[in-house]
Amino acid sequence: MVYPFPLERVAFAGLLTGTAFIAFAGNVAAQDDAQVARGEYLATAANCKSCHTGEDGAAYAGGLPVDTPFGTLYSPNITPHAGTGIGDYTEADFVASMRDGVNGDGEAMYPAHPYTFYNEMTEADVQAIWAFLQSLEPVENQVEVNQLTFPYNLRAGLRAWQAVFHDPDTRFQPDEAKSAQWNRGAYLVEAVTHCGACHTPRNIAFARDQERMLEGAEIRGWYAPDISAGDTSQIDDWSVDELTTYLQSGEAADDETSFGPMDEVVHESLAEMTTDDVRAMAVYLKDVRPTEPREVQGSISRDYMAMADAERLYITQCSGCHRRDGEGVPGAAPTLDDNSAVTAAKPNNVVMSMLQGLPPRADWGGMPSYADLLSNTEIAAITNYVRTAWGNDATQRTTPKLVGELRLEATDVMEDDPWQAMCANLPRSQVDGDLVTYMGELSQQGFTDAEVTRAVEYYAREFPEVDAGTALLGLSTAYCRHLAQSEPNREEALRMIGELNGRLASEIGREMPEVAAAN
Repeated sequence: MVYPFPLERVAFAGLLTGTAFIAFAGNVAAQDDAQVARGEYLATAANCKSCHTGEDGAAYAGGLPVDTPFGTLYSPNITPHAGTGIGDYTEADFVASMRDGVNGDGEAMYPAHPYTFYNEMTEADVQAIWAFLQSLEPVENQVEVNQLTFPYNLRAGLRAWQAVFHDPDTRFQPDEAKSAQWNRGAYLVEAVTHCGACHTPRNIAFARDQERMLEGAEIRGWYAPDISAGDTSQIDDWSVDELTTYLQSGEAADDETSFGPMDEVVHESLAEMTTDDVRAMAVYLKDVRPTEPREVQGSISRDYMAMADAERLYITQCSGCHRRDGEGVPGAAPTLDDNSAVTAAKPNNVVMSMLQGLPPRADWGGMPSYADLLSNTEIAAITNYVRTAWGNDATQRTTPKLVGELRLEATDVMEDDPWQAMCANLPRSQVDGDLVTYMGELSQQGFTDAEVTRAVEYYAREFPEVDAGTALLGLSTAYCRHLAQSEPNREEALRMIGELNGRLASEIGREMPEVAAAN
């Protein structure tokens, strides 16, 4: 903190004024606390902790690997530890890292650190983040050396890159023709939360293409969609209220959910921001117009023979959770029909979800990885099917070659716990221990047709308030949890669950409405 007069003069005045100095010291402490709290809020909005916390590591102590086209970078330790963190930094050093892209040793920093966005932040906000980081407990953690290929491992070239693509003196300039709310949203989107780091395409030099701001880009295999206002934007049909809800909760109308890298941004950052700030971001995003008009996706061509084959795959592997009509199960499996994430300009997110799987959250079940179960051709077929089935109007552009390329980007989220995302995370009101035991007993006989019918009847009787779609997911989950107790081969378990799901879907559609009515 910068004081308006020397501290030694304050101390001398305190000796003369007694209790008056105590009161002044209390005010200074309160100001410091407020500065730290403000800095913590801004650091959360900027999602600093997620990037600067390694797997199973201490918060802000660094070590998270960041894959780039040029090799792997490791996020630095930004706790105030001298030697391994930023304990030797001065405030001027920190400001230089945020604005100029220069570390404490005077070396140019790789633009994986979003200093090309943070340079637009106000001086007061940068100082507040510094105050917060200095308040953290120092953590000793020597971060692994970056593993970049030649010539990208030479920092000298970064100076030339910065000279061409980065102006450290740029600051956010409010638009006087817009409202205070719009300008607050613009500041948060363009500077603090740096949405363009993922949603803006980059040129051959890995710099942002400023002419295509927020028009969508690929990141680590996932597709960050077009979020600029306009006909091709994924949020074009959303209201400000709907977009605000999505940004804060990860859920939108019609049971759409966030997933992939955006899920982390929502739950680690945006969900912790005030509703006023998130709404301001929504107001701004709904008003951002593309620099040049873009072509709307053309007419849809479908290979109906391939669609029939893909439908059979979908029913076997996916309908157990997402239903045959793609409507999903509220609170368990998101809808695929009329889901803007499914019909985005690129199919990457559907493919990556199938390859990588999705971990369960408190309010949604997990999704297993199909990387070991389905071939590139089968994943491409299912992806094309869900993007064009029901009311969806995307294109059938997914090829086995694309799936193969994305397979190299995918990581196995269940590597340490193969069952983490295998079984849906349903409450006891839909799946209890008795149901798990019962499904285990039926499975010993191989699930004959009669036993599948008995399972549906049992569920209708024990859980009469649950609809047919949730019943299917509940029975499937109970069987999954039974299998998890014996930890079988995951590929074989997925095959068995998928086979049961297909039979349950048929049986529930025919039997459950009548059984439920009778009970």
